Amino acid sequence: MQKLTQQQYIKKLSDKKINIQPLEEYQGTHIKIKHKCECNNEWEVAPSKVLLGRRCPKCWKIRRSKITTEDYNLRLLKNGSTLILKEEDRI
Repeated sequence: MQKLTQQQYIKKLSDKKINIQPLEEYQGTHIKIKHKCECNNEWEVAPSKVLLGRRCPKCWKIRRSKITTEDYNLRLLKNGSTLILKEEDRI
């Protein structure tokens, strides 16, 4: 597979509607570079991780603490996951 250019990487982020901006030049899919989230948090992460769904650690901690079980289950279902409920959780 051919190495992406900086512009191609930015386009992939845009196409996937990922609101994370690379702050350093793209050097390869597995080489960590600094990124910036829309919350203004900056951190180093490999571009492959961002394209596969890894998001801002600061936002993740906030969202994780506020999500209900019901919302979490709905997100799983929307992503095509199958829920396996314990007997006592079944309606």
